[in-house]
Formats: sequence, structure tokens, C-alpha cells
Amino acid sequence: MGIVILLACYVGIQSRMIFSLASIWPANAILLSFVLLRAQAVTALTWSVAAAAYVIADLTTGAPVNLALILNGANMVGVLVGAALARVLTLETLTLARPDDAIIIIFIMTCASVATAMAGAIIGPTHFNMDASHSFMVWLAAELVNYAIYLPVLLAANIGTTRRLRFFSANANQRNNQYAALACAFLLVGFMVLIGGPGSPNYVIPGLIWCAIVFRAFAAAAISAIIITFMLIAAPLGGIDLGYDLTDADALTSFRLSIAMIAIGTLAITIINSGWRTAHHNLEQLANQDSLTGLLNRGGTIEVLNNAVYRATPFCLIMGDIDHFKTINDTFGHNVGDDVLRNVGFELREGLGRNEGAGRIGGEEFAIVINGTLENAVRHAESIRKRLLGVEVFDAVEKPVPFTMSFGVAEFGPGADSVEMLRRADNALYLAKRTGRDRVVAFTEEIKQMVNSPVPDRRHNR
Repeated sequence: MGIVILLACYVGIQSRMIFSLASIWPANAILLSFVLLRAQAVTALTWSVAAAAYVIADLTTGAPVNLALILNGANMVGVLVGAALARVLTLETLTLARPDDAIIIIFIMTCASVATAMAGAIIGPTHFNMDASHSFMVWLAAELVNYAIYLPVLLAANIGTTRRLRFFSANANQRNNQYAALACAFLLVGFMVLIGGPGSPNYVIPGLIWCAIVFRAFAAAAISAIIITFMLIAAPLGGIDLGYDLTDADALTSFRLSIAMIAIGTLAITIINSGWRTAHHNLEQLANQDSLTGLLNRGGTIEVLNNAVYRATPFCLIMGDIDHFKTINDTFGHNVGDDVLRNVGFELREGLGRNEGAGRIGGEEFAIVINGTLENAVRHAESIRKRLLGVEVFDAVEKPVPFTMSFGVAEFGPGADSVEMLRRADNALYLAKRTGRDRVVAFTEEIKQMVNSPVPDRRHNR
């Protein structure tokens, strides 16, 4: 933590252009994010090392000892206030996926900024020849914009699933939307630079909102941070002609506060959108998942099958049925039957890849959509059948309950739709049942007549 804070301070020190205050200052956001995410790891040693890093950075870049202590004391005050609020609010479940999270984060950032600005109101008149009110506003704007830029990136990088750091979507349509949003955002940055004027920082808002909608939280926050950091550095250097003098305290405050509001608005939209994504995913799972086995339900399975038919790439449909399942339920009870179903569900999930899926489409009937040729699908089904022979399910007195499963496999071909694929796989499955069970049968033209012949127990005693 000490090394990270030290490096972040050096970055900020190099951006000091106006009133000896940094254009960007990520160190405070880094320390506050650590406090929010790792509250139990924050000790007196953490604060001591962070304080030392702040002071060392200033001393090694030529600042007098008293100024280094005073400036970084103000930095620490803000972070300490943010940490205290986090403890009071008990932020143990910060997810960036609820609208309340946006309110809490913005509240903490604002309070931390106000605390630092109050210290700045004391420092300004004595060290920067600024009256207290101007000093307060300059420090408030600087702190708020830096928290609004960097804190969301740091939180989003550490909260969520393992896919949180993925920048672009794996879905082609969504990825194209992301490319368009990113191009729009940077095109608007170009307009801002070329046109200039007092309102030019607002040009980027539509692009940032679009990015907040189509990207995950980390990617949206990173894009916002990159663009706003550019604005904070380019404007004082003259890269953006705002039409007013940023060496004027009021003008600088107005500029930084306007940028902070853009960042905060983007953050709020990002979190609300992330919440919508999470809720949509959960509802989709409830709608498409079988609660007992963890597989897709019938509707979810049919959707995967329909998508496979639409893509028209080589794939197969495997249908499986547990042999004599009614007998297992009648003999050993439904609890044992449920254990059998759960174990089958676990085995059917194994080894599936992108655009593939396994589902429970009936009581003891299952289906798998798998890419590749008929031979590949038969091998896959045979592997499942053999693995199930070694699965151990026990009855009430801990005696093993053996069970087997039969499979039918159909290959996608010209003219086949979802209904036809289900019919072919179902026919192959019933042939497996008729010829002894506990086997895999592939649908071929030669077996059509055999399957279609009258069989008294076709739908019974499975």
C-alpha cells in the first residue's frame, strides 16, 4: 500500500499546474477504496505507512517539510472521514449493483471532499495567498472530481464476478454496440477540442452515458476516467480552449465541479445499469433454470436448441432418460429419486462449451445441445452413460441404489427445425429403450421404420 500511494502521489505531483494543486490526484481515491474494500485489513500500520508515503513523495520532489505535512494532513483528513462513514454505514455488501450503492458512494465521496476542503480553507490563506472561501471551493472541486474519477474504477475492479475485468462483451451484437459507444465518446472528445468554448466539456456526456449503458461497470468507469483525466490535464495546458482563465479561482472551481458532476452522473448510470443487468440475469435464471438439477428447464433448453438451428452450424441433440425411474421413486422414495436427478444434472453439465447447453425437459428426461458431428455427440453421450454407472446414490439405510440412463442422438441436417430435431432424438431414445436400455443410439434413416412400428409400452415402463 505504501508503494502504491507513493507512486500515485508522484503522478499527482507532476500534474501541479495551478495554485500548486494537482490537476489529478489518484492517491486519496486509492487509499479510500482500500478502506472500503478491505476494512478489516486497515490497521494503525496501514495509516502510518500511507501517511509516510504522502509525505515522502512531497519531500523527494522539493517541498518544504512544513508544507508537505500540512498538505498531506489535509489529504488524510478526507480519507479518514470517508473511512469513518464506511464504518458507520457498515459497507459489508457493496456490490455496485444497487441504486442505493450509488447514493452511498456519492455521499462518502462528498463528505470526504468537504472534510479536505475545510482543511484547505485553513491552508489557503496561509500558504497560497487565497481567501478561505475560495480555498474551500477550489479544494472541494479538486477532491470531488478526483474521487469521482478514480474511486469507481478501483471499486469496480474488485467487486463482482471473475468476468468483471472483461472489457468487451463475448456477444457479437453487444460488442458492436460497445464499439459504437466507444467511437462516439472519443469522437465527442474530438469535437470538444476542436470547437472549445465554456460548454465544451459537456459535449462528452452522450458518449459517456452510452458507454455506461452498454459496458460493464469496470469498463464504463475506466472509459470515464480516461476521458475526464484527459480533460483535467488538457484544459490547463491549453489543449481545450474553454474561453476563460483557469488561473482564476472561481473559473477553476466551476470547471472542476462541472467535470465532477459529469463523472458522478456517469457513475450513477453505471451502477443503476449494473443493477439492472444483475436483476435481469437473476430473473433469466429463474425463468430458464430447473431448481433441482441446476440445468436449464424445458423453455431454456428449447431456446438453446432454437439458437443452434438458427446458426445452422454443425450440432447434435442428445436426449436422455433415466431407466425405470418410476420404480426408483416407488421403491426408495422421492428423496432418493431427487438425489438421482441431481447427480444426473451434475454429470450432464460437465464438458459443455460456448453455445451448448443441457436441460431437464421432463420428469426424468433430459436434453443436451452439443456442437460437432454425430460421432462426437455419441462419444459424449457414451461418456456420460459410463460415468453415471459409477455415481453413488444411497437409500435411507445407506445401501447403494444403482441406476442407468439411455440416450438418443440426432444430428442437425438440411430441412431440420427444432421440432424435427426433438422428434429424431426422441425416436433414437425410444429405440435405446426397446433394445435393452443403458445404451446410446444414434438416429439414422435406417431406424425410422423400426421406431415408427407399433409398440405397446412405448410411453410406459421407461
